[in-house]
Amino acid sequence: MEDNYHEVCETPPIQLERFWRERAACRNMDPNLFFPNSGRKLDNEKQEAIAKAVCARCVVRTSCLEYALRTDQIIGVWGGMSEEERRNYAIRRSTEQ
Repeated sequence: MEDNYHEVCETPPIQLERFWRERAACRNMDPNLFFPNSGRKLDNEKQEAIAKAVCARCVVRTSCLEYALRTDQIIGVWGGMSEEERRNYAIRRSTEQ
């Protein structure tokens, strides 16, 4: 669970989005890193691995993933997951409910 739990729970949605984004490990990085699109599979896989490594050390990774799922982000690495991983995760999650 993220620190400042009570502060997060009482924060309006638009401010909550700003809250996690301000704490994201990627906040000062080139956004293109998280959207591999070189046309070469090996290059894309390397770039995706680098993006996921950033996510792995991020304290708001779960919030980022939830945002991506809630807003139907269909491209890029969000919350440490690729497009396909998010699709599969969303399917698994919906069948568990």
